Amino acid sequence: MLSRSAERLYWLARYLERTENIARLVSVHMNLLMDLPMGVEMGWRQLILINASEQAFHEKNNVANERNITRFLLADASYPGSLFSSLTAARENIRTSREILPDKAWEQVNEMYLYAKNNLDTVANRRQRVLFLNEILKGCQRFTGLLSGYMSHNAPYRFIRLGRNIERADMTSRILDLASLLLSESRSEELRQYETILWMNILKALHALLMYRQQMHSRVKGDDVLNFLLLD
Repeated sequence: MLSRSAERLYWLARYLERTENIARLVSVHMNLLMDLPMGVEMGWRQLILINASEQAFHEKNNVANERNITRFLLADASYPGSLFSSLTAARENIRTSREILPDKAWEQVNEMYLYAKNNLDTVANRRQRVLFLNEILKGCQRFTGLLSGYMSHNAPYRFIRLGRNIERADMTSRILDLASLLLSESRSEELRQYETILWMNILKALHALLMYRQQMHSRVKGDDVLNFLLLD
């Protein structure tokens, strides 16, 4: 297997995993804000912190509100870490690797890209944003299932798994780092009253709540969540 082919597959997997991670983060954060009582300090800025993109965001936006942050993270084609930029990069990597992957793989990613491109303007509306994110998440899952079921589990497949798992580990560490920071700061005393809600939403953001419950057989607790996500 040529090194350039391995590199393209590796980055294809990382960019698609990043696309899914951003979609799930925004979706889960919307639900978290609805779960918390009015007045609890938990705005949208945390999503910028998770992605280490404060400087890039403030170069283009004066106000860190829901509209600006979601547009920046989901639809800003000039920001390399946005959902649309990640999906665009994934599409380019799979376009140049079509001979290695199942026939339907290119179609799946291209359809997802075209859907995102044609619906970027909808992310400002909360209801339309939910539909947009759900469609992206389903598309990413369909692609993962397609590779798992129809691609030989050989060297190319292992490079895809490598890229996906490295990206997932990176996002997991970022989310846990921010959660620990929020719950340890003195200004978050009120938020710590709702610690269980926060940890539950972290598990949801990582698509791990059901597996956590099956494994731990107990209510959601911070120490158990950390052990499960880092060591299990």
